[in-house]
Amino acid sequence: MAENASNPEGKKERPETPCQRNNNCKENDLSHASEEGAVSLEKAFSVHKEISEITVHCGIPGCNWSGSLKNLEEHQRLCEYTPISCHFGCGLVAIRKQLDQHLQDCCLKGPAEERKAHEADATGAHLQLLLQYVKELKAGLFPTREAWFTGSDVWTGLCFNTMPLHPEKKKTPWLGLGEPDQGVSLLESKLRVFEGIASVLSKEMAVSRQKSAAVRGQRGLDQDMIRGLELKMADLQRCLVQKDAALCKLEERLHSSEEISYDGSFLWRITDVHRKCYEAVCGKMRSFQSPAFYTSRYGHKLCMRIYLNGDGRSKGSHASLFLVLLRGEYDALLQWPFAHEVTFMLLSQNNTENHVCTIHPDPASPSFQRPMTDMNEATGFPKFILLAKLQSPKYAYLKEGTLFLRCVTQAPP
Repeated sequence: MAENASNPEGKKERPETPCQRNNNCKENDLSHASEEGAVSLEKAFSVHKEISEITVHCGIPGCNWSGSLKNLEEHQRLCEYTPISCHFGCGLVAIRKQLDQHLQDCCLKGPAEERKAHEADATGAHLQLLLQYVKELKAGLFPTREAWFTGSDVWTGLCFNTMPLHPEKKKTPWLGLGEPDQGVSLLESKLRVFEGIASVLSKEMAVSRQKSAAVRGQRGLDQDMIRGLELKMADLQRCLVQKDAALCKLEERLHSSEEISYDGSFLWRITDVHRKCYEAVCGKMRSFQSPAFYTSRYGHKLCMRIYLNGDGRSKGSHASLFLVLLRGEYDALLQWPFAHEVTFMLLSQNNTENHVCTIHPDPASPSFQRPMTDMNEATGFPKFILLAKLQSPKYAYLKEGTLFLRCVTQAPP
């Protein structure tokens, strides 16, 4: 009855839904949710911007760059310390700033002329690398069990990649060269090719060794030839020295022949007497000897010897003059002992008075016997003339540093 009173028309009222009973329902608060989402997105952009402005370092060893996080990727793309593999596949990994120098100076993939020169100079090193490669290639055909599960084995551009095992079927991994049998066949064919190359290089090395041995042998021959030439040059130099000495002797003989006398009379012109007297006083040159002369064309050979400061007890007071018999070319045909009378004359240069002394040979004296050596013992006058008289202007024996001595021999009757 109550229901009819409150609802006179008798209509049934729809019951309230849970959302109508709950004031916090999201369907009733969409506008509020949209506002919160916009705020969260704005905060996210703000945080991202703050993060992008954080100061960071490059992180690559050797690089000192620092900057905002948003510029890090651009820097690392151009960083000079970034490790980069060689563009030509030589296998070297270098930092970016050293790569240009490597490509210019070191890489084997350089200009053709430089590569040829390098291949010619480094044959042995290349052969060693090739043999090492062949060994590793053989070892790669049957890798150990651990090798199948440790990644990849890369050597000089050839990769032996391990294949991931199927989660359900645990099969032995195979080389990534097609089917397993095909991969082995391909490796065997490559192995045969490289063994052929190694054989060729081995032959070339043998030829190179032969050439090197030939060069060393030729070098030894050249060195022997050089030593022989040096010995010949030394002999020639000795011959030249001997010839020079012979020429000096010939010049002396020629000079002597110009002054030589064959008539038993000789005029000796002594120059620079003052200097020679000083040398005699000092003991530097005590005596001076005249050129040789002969008593006749094929006669006895003799000369004069003078001591300008005296000899023996007459030293310092007199000038001494002696006769010396020399060994001659015709002594075997001559009469001995020497019997010629010998006269010394010191000539006055103003024609006033000559100083004269005569030697009468003693047949028993060894000075007049046939010379057995180059010359006999000198004989003559230790006190030939007083030094005061010799130097006196009155007699004019010494004039302008020059004096004249004449020797005259006379054969016995």
